[in-house]
Amino acid sequence: MCLLRKGENEGDLVGVTIPRGKTLLHRLFANNSGMAIRVEENNVKQLCQIVEKFEMTSGAQINPAKSVLVPFALEHSPSWLQETGCQILKPGQYSTYLGCRFGVEKIEEEQAQDLHRKLQGKLSKWANRMLSWASLMLLLQHVLRAIPVYHFLGLGLHNTNYRKLEAPCRVFLWGTNADNKAKKALVSWESVT
Repeated sequence: MCLLRKGENEGDLVGVTIPRGKTLLHRLFANNSGMAIRVEENNVKQLCQIVEKFEMTSGAQINPAKSVLVPFALEHSPSWLQETGCQILKPGQYSTYLGCRFGVEKIEEEQAQDLHRKLQGKLSKWANRMLSWASLMLLLQHVLRAIPVYHFLGLGLHNTNYRKLEAPCRVFLWGTNADNKAKKALVSWESVT
């Protein structure tokens, strides 16, 4: 982190500009790291030097076979990118970072479908258990709501896809009637969440 910040502060390492004028350089979580830098030869070389310093200092090593480069907005990957030894994603190929799918093209619809499957998987495991309303609320707020929020923050989902993901959560909380239709909500969704 210190080396990345130092490189960024000294202008040797340039991240990518994201909406609202902010710059994204890295996302670190436990032993997973995601870097977002401009695909310029000097920038990539500086990052490789930082990684080498990290490896020498910590004794840990980055596994190029598990590392993926995603060259956004490039017609073709420059040859010097291949020198990193990392897999370079091409259009139509996808990878995952902390459970979030990503690729060269925007795959928001696929991300939303993946999230829906994950939510449904969790819900089906809990559906047959006799849980109190307080237990349902706890699961909803701290487990089910965390899954889409995590993806929403990590990769971004459009509000319409996010709202579609709320529907199974509402049904989970309030249940269904004999016609298999969602029961009437007793508390507004805004109050629940």
